[in-house]
Amino acid sequence: MHNMDGSSFLDWGHGFGMFFWWGIFIVAIVFVVIFLVKRGSQDEQEKESPLEIAKRRYAKGEISKEEFEEIKKNLV
Repeated sequence: MHNMDGSSFLDWGHGFGMFFWWGIFIVAIVFVVIFLVKRGSQDEQEKESPLEIAKRRYAKGEISKEEFEEIKKNLV
């Protein structure tokens, strides 16, 4: 079935289908990138030694100097 301008109703369906699949493709790429970024940040945290964690916590003020020294003594 053709319109007066020569296009058919199937052209609309084809255009929507192409738009739909490109949208799915782009969303999938975004999810893969987010997954890889989060996985990379978790790997960095896992590589941190207990002493490095204690140093970071002391630098942030989460633990006192005495607590840091006690942790350091127990780790060595």
